Amino acid sequence: MRLNKISKSLCFGLIIGAMVIGFVIFIQSKLPANQKNQPSTQITIKPDTSSVESQNHASDWKTYRNEKYGFEVKYPKESEFLGETKKEEYVSASIRLPFPQGTLLRNKKLIIIAKKATPEKCSNPLGVYPLNITKEETVYINNIEFKQEKGFDCGTGQCDHFISYITMRRDRCISLNFVFTVANPGVFDVPPPNFDPTEESKIFDEILSTFKFLK
Repeated sequence: MRLNKISKSLCFGLIIGAMVIGFVIFIQSKLPANQKNQPSTQITIKPDTSSVESQNHASDWKTYRNEKYGFEVKYPKESEFLGETKKEEYVSASIRLPFPQGTLLRNKKLIIIAKKATPEKCSNPLGVYPLNITKEETVYINNIEFKQEKGFDCGTGQCDHFISYITMRRDRCISLNFVFTVANPGVFDVPPPNFDPTEESKIFDEILSTFKFLK
């Protein structure tokens, strides 16, 4: 009699367990695909390199290559290479990117900075003057980890808005810094039209997609 009761209890427990498992599977099947496996707090950015037009543009772009720090990156052929500064502790290069004239956008640049640094000091590459960093996050571009920093710095009559992408390879700290210089409309009697930041930023992803380490 006791054995019969134990068998009934065991069977009842197995039935309840099966119902619970079935319910969990059912709930999971009803969840949207993007909620089944939540991503980590790190965000992956994959530049749209599938565009044939984008690939064709990059194929005849100019190349900035730095053998000392072991990397290269391409930029549009219409850009103006403003110069390179080589110091014992760092190297920097400045490139003016093409942008439409006649708007509040006064300049659009790529500033490349490479130096030897520890991870703790591989940050705020444009911090030679006070900057206001408004956003920081980790992104992945072509399987390379970058720290992304966004911010601005304002002076008389204009503001610099920047997006920095910073990566490390051993003791080398390399940053690609995209800078918009935007005029203050208040300094004009009749201010020029504004510009489209989203449209003007598209080239940044294309440039980033060409970055690679040499070794």
